Amino acid sequence: MKLTNESPYQLIEEGQYTVTILSVEESPNQYYKEGEPEHRKTRLTWILEMPDGISTTRFFTGKNVGSAKGNMTKLLAAVLGKNVSELTDEDKKTDTDDLIGKKVMIKVIHVDDDEGQTWHRIQSVKPVGKSKKDKMPF
Repeated sequence: MKLTNESPYQLIEEGQYTVTILSVEESPNQYYKEGEPEHRKTRLTWILEMPDGISTTRFFTGKNVGSAKGNMTKLLAAVLGKNVSELTDEDKKTDTDDLIGKKVMIKVIHVDDDEGQTWHRIQSVKPVGKSKKDKMPF
């Protein structure tokens, strides 16, 4: 299937893709619960360009670089070509604007909601391997 910009909700085929980080925007976290730490009130929405150069997908992270389970930590490690455990305190101070234009490898999976609708999700973010070939979505 060839993806286009006609609809941002087109289902991306499952697989691994090398994507480019196009932009990041900060927005209120709709899943914030009263009493949680202040840094959870907002989240970052990363816009990733798919290999076809046309379609985009979104990846959500928290604002802070925290636990190894955090999407922001995984994204930063992937951009820097490191494992999460290899991130230094200096790495964790990286400005989000410095990540724009960088490439990472994502793994896309499909999940079904309670109403039977299928959605794509980014299951993992990893550094781009030198010998990996992009899976083209068409």
